[in-house]
Amino acid sequence: MPITRKVQSSLLLLFIFLMAQSNHAQVTTPGTRARRLLGGYSQVDTDNLQVIQGAKAVVESLRKGGGENISIDLPKTSDDGDLRIKVLEASSQVVAGMNFKMKIAVFAGEQCIGGLSPIVFRDLQGTYSVTSYGEDIPCETVREMLGSNEEEDE
Repeated sequence: MPITRKVQSSLLLLFIFLMAQSNHAQVTTPGTRARRLLGGYSQVDTDNLQVIQGAKAVVESLRKGGGENISIDLPKTSDDGDLRIKVLEASSQVVAGMNFKMKIAVFAGEQCIGGLSPIVFRDLQGTYSVTSYGEDIPCETVREMLGSNEEEDE
């Protein structure tokens, strides 16, 4: 069965994308040089646009009733300009799309509502879906993580 030009082009672009992403994933063990870890997670900036979009997808999914075992109680409407999402940690994994493993905190104004550690999948068309809500992160832990992040930034 012959492969069409469109399929060939798509496969080539996917291959180039995967190769570019694999150059970012590295593992370092004591006494050794960094080596590439193909297929593994690699740390990404918490202000990465795709990470932020993934965190927003988690909150929207929670509003629609997802995450039955999650203790965060969000308003069901999106008319809450006071609601704020903070990505505390993030890493990505190249698959047939991209997985984002993150730790996020949700605030109403300055008040912590809670945190969680979801995994979000972004398909090749750019659609986000929550594959796991992960564990709850208590607000006390969120504050500790924010404190350590602020110290690292200084």
